[in-house]
Amino acid sequence: MPRDYDDEDDRDDRPRKRRRDDDDEDDDDRPRRRRREEPKSNTGLILGIVGGVVLLVLAGCGYGIWKITQGVNQVVQQAKQMGESFEVEAKSEGVADQFLTHLTTGQAQTAYDATTPAFKTKYTKAQFDDLLKKNPLLTKHKDHEEVGTSSVTGDKPNRQRKMQLSLSPTEIDHGFDDFDDEDNPRPPKKPKPPAGPRLTITLTVVETADGQWKVDALTMP
Repeated sequence: MPRDYDDEDDRDDRPRKRRRDDDDEDDDDRPRRRRREEPKSNTGLILGIVGGVVLLVLAGCGYGIWKITQGVNQVVQQAKQMGESFEVEAKSEGVADQFLTHLTTGQAQTAYDATTPAFKTKYTKAQFDDLLKKNPLLTKHKDHEEVGTSSVTGDKPNRQRKMQLSLSPTEIDHGFDDFDDEDNPRPPKKPKPPAGPRLTITLTVVETADGQWKVDALTMP
């Protein structure tokens, strides 16, 4: 005959169904499944390296361009200075040649008028004419050439050049022969007359405030 469970204590002795909530603490002691770690990305490192290389290349290119620019500017500056030097030499020589040409063509007044005030202070027109009479080769020379070396001194617009010139009573062979070929034979040279004594003078030409060049002094040893 089945047993009655009227007694409350007897009912408590029956095995109870284990509830899930009671096992929470036991579940915490169980080994947990290890999560799979995602591999670390090297994208940032690669980008950093690439960026650094690019910056180095750009810096090298920039320095190279700067050096090239500096070199070009230096060459341009040197070429400019050389061009100015040639121009000044050409102008100063042209003024000296014109002054002497005026003297040999009977234009002493024109030659005197083209000089600087300092020249006119040193030589009045009468004194200048007297200088020409005492040194006839000034007005009767056939050719002239520069002897020694000269250079332009001073800064613009106060530059000057002293030229020592040798005046010759005959034409001077400057060493520039005419071009000769089969179609244009060179005519035979005429014998030159014996050269007479020369006259050595020193002409000083200066640059004026308006950029013109004029004879400033005439001296003889």
